[in-house]
Amino acid sequence: MAKNDKNANQPYIKVGRKQVQTTKEQARASMQAQWREQKVMEREQKCLTETGARCTKDCSKCDKERQSIVGSLDAMQAAGYHPIADFDLEELVAERILFAELAKALGELDPQNRQIMEMVGLGYTEREIAPEVGLSQKGVNKRKTKLFDLLREKLQGFC
Repeated sequence: MAKNDKNANQPYIKVGRKQVQTTKEQARASMQAQWREQKVMEREQKCLTETGARCTKDCSKCDKERQSIVGSLDAMQAAGYHPIADFDLEELVAERILFAELAKALGELDPQNRQIMEMVGLGYTEREIAPEVGLSQKGVNKRKTKLFDLLREKLQGFC
């Protein structure tokens, strides 16, 4: 099997001129905005019925004058829709890759160290963590410092 055949069904997101392989969920999420815009354009081509709903009949055979909604950013904002400011797809992809690597690194820790990091992530203090893992507060502090250094080293290429 050629390399291209192996990746033929792999979903991807276009970032600039590159194709970045992603999961199906990530590819679908990136396409939703395009699909939404296409659907809006399709709806604008349909006329309204007496009830205010969009007509589902063939427009080429319709006698009615089409009543499309002219979309504008101001009208959408007035209706409660707000565009995402400064959305950067490359940043989103990089962030997801970083989180995947972080999860992998945390998964490689022994159970006690993983529990310490989970509790730190949940906002527990060193004093609260100590009796749970059988260490002193100072022992938790030293272990936490070493764990952060270890994670920083493993994720060095991502920051």
